[in-house]
Amino acid sequence: MKFLITGVSGFVGEELVYFLQKNPKYSILGIDKNEELFTQKIIFRKCNLISEKSKLNDIFNEFKPDVVIHCAAKILDTYDKNLVWKTNYYATKDLIEICAVHRVKKFIFTSSMNVYGQVQDKPINEDCLVNPESFYAVGKIASENYIKIFSDLGLNSTILRLFNVYGPGQNLENLKQGMLSIYSIN
Repeated sequence: MKFLITGVSGFVGEELVYFLQKNPKYSILGIDKNEELFTQKIIFRKCNLISEKSKLNDIFNEFKPDVVIHCAAKILDTYDKNLVWKTNYYATKDLIEICAVHRVKKFIFTSSMNVYGQVQDKPINEDCLVNPESFYAVGKIASENYIKIFSDLGLNSTILRLFNVYGPGQNLENLKQGMLSIYSIN
C-alpha cells in the first residue's frame, strides 16, 4: 500500500512516518515545503502545496498513492491570515481535487479540536456544535466542508479532529505558543 503524507517535517506528519514505516508492505512518500529534516527511509519530495500545484500533480502521477494523509497546516503564523487561509483551505481544496482525479482510495484530513471554540460541555464528540473562534479554526471547518462534498461524490474520506497532540520530541514552547495563538481573536 502506498501512503502520501503532507507536512512530514511537522510533529504529526513525522510521527505518522515513524509508525507506518514499521510495516514493510507500506511505501511512504513524504511531502513538505521545508527540506527533509529527518532520516527515515521514505521517499521525500519538497513541494509547496500553495504554489506548486502542477508539481503536486506530477508527484501523484509518479507515485500513485492509495492513501493520502493531509497533515500540512499553518498554525502559529496567525499574523498573516492570508497565508493561514491559503495553507489550511486552498492547499486542502487543491489536494482533495487531485485525489479525486487520481482516484485515491482513502483521504485522511487532520483537522483540529479548535473548530469547537471554547467548549464548556464535556465530553466533546462529533455531535457537538462547531463554533470556530479563530481564523485557523474557520479554515479547518471550511476544509472539512469541502472534503464532505467530495465524500458525498464517492471519495472515501476521514476527518480527524485532533486534540492537543503531544509526544516525544514535541517542542513545548511551540505547543504553548500554538495554544495561545489558536484561541486569539483579532
